[in-house]
Amino acid sequence: MTTTIPLPYTCKEIAPVETDLTLDDCVFRTYTWNASKDNWKGRVIYIHGYRDRHEFIYELAEKVAKTGFDFFYFYQRGEGETRLVNDEKGVSDDYYAYKGIDDIIEYNVGHLKKKNLPPKLHLMGHSMGGGLTLNYACHGKYKTEIKSFSATDPLILLHKDTYPGIFVELVVRAICSFKFGRYKRVKSPLRAEFMTADPVYLEYLNSITNPEGLDGAFVETRDFILRGKKAAIS
Repeated sequence: MTTTIPLPYTCKEIAPVETDLTLDDCVFRTYTWNASKDNWKGRVIYIHGYRDRHEFIYELAEKVAKTGFDFFYFYQRGEGETRLVNDEKGVSDDYYAYKGIDDIIEYNVGHLKKKNLPPKLHLMGHSMGGGLTLNYACHGKYKTEIKSFSATDPLILLHKDTYPGIFVELVVRAICSFKFGRYKRVKSPLRAEFMTADPVYLEYLNSITNPEGLDGAFVETRDFILRGKKAAIS
């Protein structure tokens, strides 16, 4: 890992507010860019991609907030700075992925009402989060309460250069049929150049982490593969 380089973009007018939200057994790390109340139009809840970083959306979040929409980013269970209440990292599967979205929506509805603002919520997701967003639009508990859905580069089918092959997929699915195997962690490397084509962000990414050294639970791999296929036929 190289020396950390400066952030490619720093918020100039609207800085994110960092908060830890304890919802059931999980402490979600969140970042909110608050729009001006004089120009307030709603709130965007952003669902990030696999092993994503909140720093990557600083520019997007600030620009969205300047148009009148709060921008709410949360690290999903098992991702980023989010932890379980016992301080363990935690693992997400389909149940916890959608429960987390439900809990975050419930929190935001209540939070906006306390501020005397209408619960105008919009759901936006990228990559793995895009797949979750598309599925939530079809099957989500609160889908009718969301004003709009948007997904960028949603994970529906893995690229041929990242898909491990049908044999490995079937092995992973078989392992996950046993409870003891679902949460076993294995290496799940990502190629940095597949995460961003921007050379500045690519350099920054490589300076803060080693994408090829990432790991994850078998159940995480199984569920985001199957989730994408589900989105494709919904």
